[in-house]
Amino acid sequence: WALPGEDKLAEFLRAPGHYYDPGGFNAHYLRNLLSFDLGYDSGLSPASPAAEQALQDIGRRFHLVMLLEHFDESLVLLRDLLCWELEDILYFKLNARKDSTVSRLTGELYDQATAWNRLDARLTAGGPPVDPSSIQEPSLQPWQLLGQKSIVGYNLKKRISKKHRKLCRKMLTPELQYMSDLGADLWLTKLWSRVRDFLQW
Repeated sequence: WALPGEDKLAEFLRAPGHYYDPGGFNAHYLRNLLSFDLGYDSGLSPASPAAEQALQDIGRRFHLVMLLEHFDESLVLLRDLLCWELEDILYFKLNARKDSTVSRLTGELYDQATAWNRLDARLTAGGPPVDPSSIQEPSLQPWQLLGQKSIVGYNLKKRISKKHRKLCRKMLTPELQYMSDLGADLWLTKLWSRVRDFLQW
């Protein structure tokens, strides 16, 4: 490894094909590691029939997929699945790094890393929260305080199977829209929202 510059990760993601050797020692650590850990070829093309079959296999094999980025929420789901008590999932963080020592990906680097690990990216239907100005669908726009746009939201990924699209949309729907879908009378809130949009507050 002779990556130039101080930021080795940024340099690698700038041109991964230049540095990556699929036959190299421990090459599986450098691409689609999650897929590799689940027993699949990390070099599969994300659009290939084999990749689609792998995703279907994973969906059938696992009753629950836990996400490190949502570890606490995943534990709650695991507790419900196994009929555990709350005390069964209590934990302390050990060997955790200080936030100041953890590298943070910029938006550009995140996109590059996602493109390089596209097979792993397909394993999850969601995505990172985005700024309100980047939310593509008005129905997924969260309620904002007057004069502010500080509450982030989500975009629904395009390539989601019909089987899971409805469920994913429900999970990403903000509180007020979800309540409205359940039949709550929120006409005043909706009117105020339209006034805000008109005045561009």
